[in-house]
Amino acid sequence: RLDQVVFAAGMASLLLLSVATGILFVHRLAKAEEYSLLERGEHLARHLGHQIVDPILQDDPLALQEALLDSVRIDPEIRYLCAVDGRGELLCHTFSDGFASRLRDLWRRSTGRITRFRTETGAVQEVTVPLLAGQIGTLHIGMSRTRIDDAVWRFVLGLGLALLVASGLVLAFSHHVARQVSRPLQELADTFSRLPAASDLPPFVPAGTKEVSALTEGFRDLVARLAHLEKERAILQTKMIHADRLA
Repeated sequence: RLDQVVFAAGMASLLLLSVATGILFVHRLAKAEEYSLLERGEHLARHLGHQIVDPILQDDPLALQEALLDSVRIDPEIRYLCAVDGRGELLCHTFSDGFASRLRDLWRRSTGRITRFRTETGAVQEVTVPLLAGQIGTLHIGMSRTRIDDAVWRFVLGLGLALLVASGLVLAFSHHVARQVSRPLQELADTFSRLPAASDLPPFVPAGTKEVSALTEGFRDLVARLAHLEKERAILQTKMIHADRLA
């Protein structure tokens, strides 16, 4: 039926547009949230820099440990803090159950300032900030990516609801368009159906929508009837000519 064709075409276009738009916005949203975490990490590093540079230079691990733990207590989104010296040796960390040794492998493989990975408790984004331009070491700040994941899921859920509403609108619009387009076709097909059907038509396999198929069948009947009338007219004309000759 015509309304099904219109609905299928509308839904295909809507899905294509929604998927493309969703991918673009999810990418931009994730990037914006990551940049926000990066700024927070840099701000924290600047704030901590004044407190941990002296303990590092004076080789005071207790003061360094207290400064890092205070920052973790203040911001619940900070998963851990690790201070590393210029040679890559671990100076201090805030893990309560011991240092996660696989972080060393991540640090060696990492080539940028941001490293993303997942743990048993959720996704983490680590921000690496050099201390005194890297002369005395590096501060690794592990921050929770839960807020990013939540923002992406909220957007996907909103997009799904919007797509559901749009599907209903497309369905209603397709019915309206189909009625407006198919009404004259149906009326014409009904007119043809009231005429006597031709008996010498070849087999017909319907194609297209229901309305177009009915209209096509009606036209075929009309053409066959006209051909039959033309044939009878030719026969009658021949008989009249023959009769005139005999007279």
